[in-house]
Amino acid sequence: MNKKHQQIGFTIIEVFLIIIFLTIIGIVAEIVVKHPFSNSPKTASTSSGSTTTPSNNASPSISTQNADNTNRKNDVSVIAATVADYIDNNEGVLPQSAGPDQKAKVLDICGSSCNSGDVEATGLALSFYNSSSVTFQTYSATLAVPNDQTVYIVDGADCNNSNTHISTSQNGQSVAILYALQDGSNSQPQCMED
Repeated sequence: MNKKHQQIGFTIIEVFLIIIFLTIIGIVAEIVVKHPFSNSPKTASTSSGSTTTPSNNASPSISTQNADNTNRKNDVSVIAATVADYIDNNEGVLPQSAGPDQKAKVLDICGSSCNSGDVEATGLALSFYNSSSVTFQTYSATLAVPNDQTVYIVDGADCNNSNTHISTSQNGQSVAILYALQDGSNSQPQCMED
């Protein structure tokens, strides 16, 4: 009769695996002890010897700012396309006014007046701007939007080379749209042509 031998102890492979496991735990423990994780902000030295501490609130405001800027750009692109359509549909005549529709985020692009029923492009839905903050302005070399909540549509103007301001139109038949993007606590002027 064959007797099965009960094995007492560990095999060489089991001992080897235990040693590897303990070694890995030791390495992780050493890393944690030498480089503890902390919730305190790290400081950075500047060339003048002073230190700066980054704000813990930077990420949420930056992501919100980026989302708002994307919505601003999308709105201005839609406005530019609508203005271009108005010009095409009216044999090259430039629109002269914009007015709020019945809803705060819906804009009408019009001829001489949005109140006179001369509404050629209606129901332009905006995702960021209120329709009342989008207005036509007369060209001026110093014209600039006052804040990042306002859009100016300027007939007879082109954007400058850096797309930040306007200049007089070469042909008088172009439209420039001035707006601003949020950059921290500042507004950065932008310009887009139809």
